[in-house]
Order: sequence, then structure tokens, then C-alpha cells
Amino acid sequence: MSTVEDLLREAMSREVEDVRGPEGLAAAVRRGSRARRLRARAVGAALVVAAFGGGAAFLLVEPEPAGKNAATSASVVTEVAVPDVVKMPPEQASARLEQAGLKPVLRTDPGEVTSQDPAAGTLVKPGTEIQLYSARKRAQHLGDLGDGRAFGGIRLTYLPDDLRWGRWSVKDTFGVTSYSTTYDEPGHPQGYYGLQVFVFEGKATEDPAKLLEKMDDRVDVGSAEGGIASVHETGSLHDLGVTGELQTPTVVWPLGDLWVQIKMSPDRAAKLGGTDAVKEELLKVARGVERTG
Repeated sequence: MSTVEDLLREAMSREVEDVRGPEGLAAAVRRGSRARRLRARAVGAALVVAAFGGGAAFLLVEPEPAGKNAATSASVVTEVAVPDVVKMPPEQASARLEQAGLKPVLRTDPGEVTSQDPAAGTLVKPGTEIQLYSARKRAQHLGDLGDGRAFGGIRLTYLPDDLRWGRWSVKDTFGVTSYSTTYDEPGHPQGYYGLQVFVFEGKATEDPAKLLEKMDDRVDVGSAEGGIASVHETGSLHDLGVTGELQTPTVVWPLGDLWVQIKMSPDRAAKLGGTDAVKEELLKVARGVERTG
């Protein structure tokens, strides 16, 4: 009659017959408190569940030295599949991760989880930190914008393939009357943007007009002459080739009675890599802007 050890060894050999550990690994795993070792004879059924139940597992089996009460010892080292907690409230997401033996770390403002790292399904060790990114629902002050490309009297006929409307907008925040929204890479946390577009009319057009006067690099935007530069958050202007986390590549130009300004985030500029690529993308978006009213 087969013993529990025989059945267990036979089952595991079919699953891990190609897995080999370095010499002495099993002995090293067994060292430590004898109370923490799993006895196949006592917990054979539970061990099978641990080996084949929720995640990858590696079974190390080694006979103890012959003698009284000699038995087979087995140790199980498991990995956990990261649960999918995107779209959950932070409290629910944290509880779900803790239940799986993982450590949630909330990186941004409270709100529905919008992305996680590592991604769902990734195999990690118990206790691994899972970064959670969330965002409050941002203001939408311009009504239903549909696909987000038409607002403030303009329409963007071109956007890079990897950008989507950020699903928010503001009015009169950058002067009366002004409008703005962003186009972002999906999955990025709150505060990130790829491109931000501004439209100014009336008295608000004074600021972009003054900005253009300061720009040395003039460009043909199609409908009019514009300017392009790297704008520091202090307001100082630099050549587009000057980069850094506080340097924002910017193009600005008049469009009939409106003025339009497009900013590229420093993160996106760094990702594109190189002045020519940054300039090309900004101008391609700018030249695709049309007046709608």
C-alpha cells in the first residue's frame, strides 16, 4: 500500500520533474526551527493544496537521516499572483492585496485606483510592495466634449496615437476667458500629462501674445507664424534643446481672434528623446488645430 509520502512524491515529480535546485538547497531550507518544518506524513493533504493551489510553488523533498522516527520532510516556497485591484476604492484594494499576503502602498491622492505596479497576474514573493496609483475625478467645466478634441472654439485634428483625452477641462483658470485640457498616456497617475492645450480669447490673449514676443525661434504653424521654446516654470525662456524636469517645451500662435498654446510635459519630452523629435510632435499637433467657430 502506497504511503502519503509516496503519493505526494509521485504527484510532484510529474509537475517539477525538470526543476533542479543547487546542491544543498533543501538542507538549507530545512535549517532553523524544527517546529516550522512541514511533515509530509502529518500534513500531506495540506501540502498538496499548497503546492497546486493559488500560485506557483516549488517543493523540495529530502529524507531525514535514518533512525528512530525517520520521515520525509518537505518545504514549500510559494509565489503569489498579484490580484487586479484597478477601479477599486483604495481601502478595498488594500484589503484585497493584504489578503493575498502583499503590501499595498498608495502613491497618490485618495480615489479610485487607476493603475498598479506590478501589474495584475505578476508572480511575486509574499510581502512584496504593490504600488497603487489613484486619482480623484477631475473637474469638467466645459460640458460634454465627446472625444475631447473640440473645445473653446478649436478642434485638434491630430494627436499622437498613444495619447487620450484626460477627461477633464477648466475654464477661466488661465485668464478670462481661457480654456484648457490635457491629453495623457492611459494608466499614468494623477498629475501626469502628455500634452496640455490652452485656448485664449478676449483679454486673456495678452499673455500668450507677450510670450510669443519673447521667443526667438519662430515657426510656421500653418495658419500663422508662431514661436517655440522651452519654458521654465519661473517663466524664463530657453532654447528647445534645454531640457529638465522644470523645462516645458511650448508652442504658441494666433488663430484668428483666438490664441492657442500647447505644452509638452518634461516627462514626455525626455521619452521622445531629442530636440528634433520634440519639435516635430509639437508642430504636427499645432498644424492640425482648426478653428470651429
